[in-house]
Amino acid sequence: MDNKTIDNIVWWIPFKKLRNSVREYLLEINNLNNKLYQINDKINITERSMYDNYIDLYAKIRKLTPQGYIDFIDIDIVRHCNLNCYSCNHFSQLAKEEYYNIEIFENDIKRLYELSNGLIKKFHILGGEPLLNKNCKDYFYLVRKYFKNS
Repeated sequence: MDNKTIDNIVWWIPFKKLRNSVREYLLEINNLNNKLYQINDKINITERSMYDNYIDLYAKIRKLTPQGYIDFIDIDIVRHCNLNCYSCNHFSQLAKEEYYNIEIFENDIKRLYELSNGLIKKFHILGGEPLLNKNCKDYFYLVRKYFKNS
């Protein structure tokens, strides 16, 4: 708030002494308000700087520290597909009809659990067309059985 605005506020006060007192009071409030804005700006700059430093430090530590988990595993439970997608890069429509044996899958998942201590973030169960496998839900059940947090 500038002096002109303050004068526009206090012009109607009939007593000069009171008017000047109110003007001084408003100027003081205005000065304090400006100081608060300056302090707030400094705090925001400091917070922003601290946050940026934290992010940089976190990124550096993450690069230096070995990851304790595997980000994701792709598992093909079926090779063939009943679609004829023009842009298919798996050539699944050319594969013979075969399914991943559920017993072998369970042994593989169990061994994977032992090797990774259960620290795998995501499983991608895929293939040509995974839903062609009639036991598709059993594969999900086995993954959830051994990897409860994935």
